[in-house]
Amino acid sequence: MINLIPPAARKNIIKEYWVRVVTVWLFLAGTVSLIILFLLLPTYVLIGMQNNLLKQDVATASLKSHSYDVSATVLLNANRQAQLLVDTREVTPFSLYTNKLEKLAGTKVTIQEMRFSRLESLAGTIQISGVSNTRQNLADFRDAIEADQNFSTVDLPISSLVKDRDLLFSMEITLATTTITNITN
Repeated sequence: MINLIPPAARKNIIKEYWVRVVTVWLFLAGTVSLIILFLLLPTYVLIGMQNNLLKQDVATASLKSHSYDVSATVLLNANRQAQLLVDTREVTPFSLYTNKLEKLAGTKVTIQEMRFSRLESLAGTIQISGVSNTRQNLADFRDAIEADQNFSTVDLPISSLVKDRDLLFSMEITLATTTITNITN
């Protein structure tokens, strides 16, 4: 029957046929795509919600992590301070050294200023400045400090011994240990 159709009309019919075939296949592909889209929509929504929840969890975790970091730093500082207090408990207070030096000075040497320095748990040094009645009194004071077992060295500059009376002096004393011994002397 197709053979009875003139060739020009036959070309149009074949063209129309292929247009309809392509249209039907495109329609089917579109319909399948739409069905797949509707089937995947709940999954997309679920994944989006889970993503938002995970973002919130990450934000909360980062805040907790920051809080943990701050807490760890504070705890580390507290441990250092506690260790310093534990170490300091064994270190003799400065007032015992000042009392000892004032007893050694007696009435002939006047101590005007004392500066104490100690590095962590090391023994430390004391810088004393004051006035002595005579050169001999200052030398006796220096010798008494050197003889005391709580002090290791006494540095008295020669320039402090220039005058014979009313000597202004400055000396540096190095402590022997971190704890004082024989406090009553």
